[in-house]
Amino acid sequence: MRAIIVLFAAFVLAGCTVGTKFTKQQVDQIQVGSTTEPELLEIFGSPSSTSVSAEGGKSFAWIWSYSSVGGFRSGSRVLTVILSPDGVTKDYSVSNYTSPGLF
Repeated sequence: MRAIIVLFAAFVLAGCTVGTKFTKQQVDQIQVGSTTEPELLEIFGSPSSTSVSAEGGKSFAWIWSYSSVGGFRSGSRVLTVILSPDGVTKDYSVSNYTSPGLF
């Protein structure tokens, strides 16, 4: 019986994450007009997605998702950085999405 309780507790508390978690301190290092593509890659690592605009600029997105099995919260954070054609940060944003759990 004790083993069943321990397994149930482990199941309820288990969770998972996808992507690389990024911090406010890392995001605060981004400076519009000066942070370059190589600097972004050094700070955050490889982006989750990359796209190229018709003008030749790039857009990077770093996505971190988390969830738990036991009815706790799940959600994601997305950092999007838009680079000018010369590889300098033009704009950026951080979006947070959460889904309330059962508790």
